[in-house]
Amino acid sequence: MALNVMLQILEGIPTPHPGTLALGLFVLISSTIQIAPIQIKPWDIMLGWVGEKVNSGQQKTIEAMNKRLSDLEERVTNRDVKDMRQAVLDYAKECRAGVEHTDEDWQQVLDIMEEYESFCRAHPDIKNGRVKENTRYLRSLYQRLSEEHKL
Repeated sequence: MALNVMLQILEGIPTPHPGTLALGLFVLISSTIQIAPIQIKPWDIMLGWVGEKVNSGQQKTIEAMNKRLSDLEERVTNRDVKDMRQAVLDYAKECRAGVEHTDEDWQQVLDIMEEYESFCRAHPDIKNGRVKENTRYLRSLYQRLSEEHKL
């Protein structure tokens, strides 16, 4: 009985144009389902633009300082590498000349050699021929002196 009443009511309603029905369904669905919110914040846009204009000079200064810092780091690293290299070469030269060294001296030069070799592994473009030969010589000399209990 209730079904008959509902069918009579629906038969009395005029059928809308298919486009109107589609538009109505679209409005109904889009008002209940939010896919992606669109947020336009004019104050954020305007203040962001003003901030960029005000801070552009500061940004250029920071970029210049970063460049100078990077250059300084590179110069310090290069100086440290040269110092390590020279320490190994000088130590090997002293050993060849018969200068005796303490165990502490040996530990220090072995640490320097390890650090230099680690740097060379990280930077394969560095030429390392003379130092490599001298580190081999120093390691074999250290091994021999250790076996002979002279350290």
